[in-house]
Amino acid sequence: MASKPVKPVYYEIRVKAAWRKLYYLKTTANLGIKWTRRTTGQNKPWRLEAWVNADHAHDPDRRLSRSGYIIRANGNIIDFGTGLQPKTASSTPVAEYVALASLTKQLILILAFVEVDI
Repeated sequence: MASKPVKPVYYEIRVKAAWRKLYYLKTTANLGIKWTRRTTGQNKPWRLEAWVNADHAHDPDRRLSRSGYIIRANGNIIDFGTGLQPKTASSTPVAEYVALASLTKQLILILAFVEVDI
């Protein structure tokens, strides 16, 4: 006697979630991020800003510092991030330098995709 294969319960949950996502994409296709092009002059059409901050020994258990950054192009946020630093910083300035290095890596990655005259 052959038995029918039993579908796991999570299968139905995943199918319903997939349908919800497809419905969301279909009904919000006309929405998006509004980009503004604020020019600072005819020779410099793009303005790139970057902000970074760090909190020394923020995590009470491991004494790791927390850092965060925001990158804006023409006033629009294009990237941001926050997280615990991988190593323990010895002071606040060291934590700030580690955060600045993380921001610099992100800026190099972004500038590799965008043609920007600096």
